[in-house]
Amino acid sequence: MRVVYAFAAAYEHKRLPREQLLRSLVPLYLGRTASFVLETATSGAEEVEQRISTLAEEYVAQKPHLLERWRGR
Repeated sequence: MRVVYAFAAAYEHKRLPREQLLRSLVPLYLGRTASFVLETATSGAEEVEQRISTLAEEYVAQKPHLLERWRGR
């Protein structure tokens, strides 16, 4: 999560060319997606939904970290 938030803050503050920043995020996205698919391959729909809900809750819990970086602290 913090990596995603760091990318978002870097995008906002134009730390790198935006296209380069987005291209560098793609391998992380693909790796995380593949990992999730492998982790949930034998899970039922309800279990997968629960994993997604838990992940979303963690993003919300980490939001103060995003705000801190967004504000440049």
